[in-house]
Amino acid sequence: MRLKKNRDFTTTDYNKLKISDLKSMADYWFRQYLIEKSTKQGNKIWCKITERYQSLENTHVCHYIDRATMCTRWDEDNCIIGSSQSNLFESKIPHETSRSLHHYKLEQILGEKKVKELLVKSKNICILHRRDYIELIEKFRNVR
Repeated sequence: MRLKKNRDFTTTDYNKLKISDLKSMADYWFRQYLIEKSTKQGNKIWCKITERYQSLENTHVCHYIDRATMCTRWDEDNCIIGSSQSNLFESKIPHETSRSLHHYKLEQILGEKKVKELLVKSKNICILHRRDYIELIEKFRNVR
């Protein structure tokens, strides 16, 4: 995967990167981290949402609390590798007890206690600085 201006995600020369590039790198390495932790069968990933193995290209990082909420964007409790179809389409299907069918399924996976904790965390205001993004990148890149 390439960053803007042909920078790749393996670079450690962070000083030349814009904050938006650092955020993209943090997203990339967080995805790699979640993939590494996931149950796999060959080159397929177990999706807890669909309860089936999915090819890697058919998966997304699924967030219970929207990824725009910086305090939970890279929170392991908030995110799982899941079906891109669920993340894109089931998130638009209304559900009587949740924001959507997708979110209802995530609530079932996370459990009531985790959901409550995430809702509390999501109320915090988090402002990330250059150093914070670099720390996230290094944390998730160096897990292997």
